[in-house]
Amino acid sequence: MVVKGAAAEVWGRGAWSCLVPEPQTWVKLWQPPNAYAHDEALLECRHEDGRWAAWIPDFGPIDLNPEEFCRLH
Repeated sequence: MVVKGAAAEVWGRGAWSCLVPEPQTWVKLWQPPNAYAHDEALLECRHEDGRWAAWIPDFGPIDLNPEEFCRLH
C-alpha cells in the first residue's frame, strides 16, 4: 500500500482511523488551541481547501487541518 500527502503524515503517527474524517464525528486534537480548551472537537463540514469547520466545547468554532486531529474510536 502506498500512502501519500497528509494521509502519509498521519499514517506515520500510527493513526489509521485518521484517514477518513466524516461530518458529525468527534475527533481527538493532537494539540488543543489553548491550555483551557478541550482536547476533542466535533467536525461539522469540510471546506473546499481540505480544512474542517469544527466545534470545541467551552472554546467554540474553529477551522482544523486534517493533520491536527485523529478520529476517536
